[in-house]
Amino acid sequence: MFKKGEDKGVRAFLAEDVTFEGSFIFNGTANLDCKFTGEIKSDTGTLIVGESADIKGKLEIKHLINKGYIEGE
Repeated sequence: MFKKGEDKGVRAFLAEDVTFEGSFIFNGTANLDCKFTGEIKSDTGTLIVGESADIKGKLEIKHLINKGYIEGE
């Protein structure tokens, strides 16, 4: 188990063979390398968009690292 305040690293990962449609709300760090359509939201987290990612939709993210394709707001 992690102790309070301890770095937990990437909390969610969606690989390139995944297609996701809908709302994705998270805290911590999430890595998306998939095809995603919808809304992504995190008030405190970091989103890593991988090289194979194809993201379309609305993003409300505190921190973003983009290596892929993003289309939207």
